[in-house]
Amino acid sequence: MKYGWWIWGLSLPTFLVTYVYSFFLASKIAYESQADCRQKFIFTPKDVEYCSDIYPIDVFLISLKTYPLSYLCIASGMFFVLYPLYQLYKKNLSYKTVYLALSWIPVPFLFHFFEYNQYISMRSSASPAIVLCVAIIIVGGLSTQANWKTFFLMNGIAAVLTLCLASLAIPNDLHWFKPVTRNVAMVFTAIVYTLGQLVVHFLVRSVITLVKR
Repeated sequence: MKYGWWIWGLSLPTFLVTYVYSFFLASKIAYESQADCRQKFIFTPKDVEYCSDIYPIDVFLISLKTYPLSYLCIASGMFFVLYPLYQLYKKNLSYKTVYLALSWIPVPFLFHFFEYNQYISMRSSASPAIVLCVAIIIVGGLSTQANWKTFFLMNGIAAVLTLCLASLAIPNDLHWFKPVTRNVAMVFTAIVYTLGQLVVHFLVRSVITLVKR
């Protein structure tokens, strides 16, 4: 694909914008429906339990039904993840190139972005933490193909992007980020993200060394 990497570069901001527009608004619809349920149909404790059950699949289905842009959100997210893997499979890329393509992504910002959106929409999910762990494993494993200078440079770029994007997209909500501020939380998560990559890096290095013996 001639313009594949240009499309890939645009797929992440497209995913974020369409996510906020479709899935976040769908969450509001789901919880407004929950509030209506509580007002109209609560007669027993069982009714309370029934009205309190809202699952991610409910939000997903509401989004697909109400906001057509949610399909673009899904497509852009899948393209962002799968296109580098496809190029690697076709042997058009080296592992180092894939590392350079993925390591600058501000994963700490994405983690807090989705966490905060879940907070303000009054829903909870382990998905942001799972994505953070998966990113640490993938990027940390691929970092064995880069030198230390490149490793810390790319993590520095990701940290700077995290702070810049957070200042634009996440309010400094002291109630949510207590006992620290938003920027301190971003820096702390960026450090954890880097240290996690280092742990995975050394584990992969150890396994490679053992296999070569």
